[in-house]
Amino acid sequence: GSIALYVVRGSTLGLLALPGQVVIVSLDREAADGDPVVALHQGKAFARRFHRDRKDPSRTLLAADFSGSENVPPAMLVHTATTRVMPIIGVFYDAQSIPGPDEAVAVDSTDILSRKLAAAHIIEDSAYPVIRNDDIVLMEEIADLSHTAVVVSRFISWGHPAI
Repeated sequence: GSIALYVVRGSTLGLLALPGQVVIVSLDREAADGDPVVALHQGKAFARRFHRDRKDPSRTLLAADFSGSENVPPAMLVHTATTRVMPIIGVFYDAQSIPGPDEAVAVDSTDILSRKLAAAHIIEDSAYPVIRNDDIVLMEEIADLSHTAVVVSRFISWGHPAI
């Protein structure tokens, strides 16, 4: 499916994505309740958790995640019809500094994609809550995996991913 990249600028996604990290959002998928998202509303980009207002489907709640910091903005109710919600489907643990007032800023690429990468299938919850059982992760080439804390079942591919 179609994707876009955004640099997270604040602590609104908690431990999922720290300031400076790049998130991958789906332009095709619909967000499920509780999903981390980048939401475009009134010309601004927000990096929050998505929640449907069960009593009034014309409203959507965008809530910051408190898992990484207590210093986050309050939840906000927005009109569903005027808000584009894009679920976060991946995180690049990069460190980019992008100026601006928004919680997320669109970017064309990330330096990580210029490196030699491996895709790995993770088993067990050895990196929970950041990486869960059965997730697929991209990681830089590591010559010796015996010293990693994450349990990998198999490598899927080597080289530059086609993103």
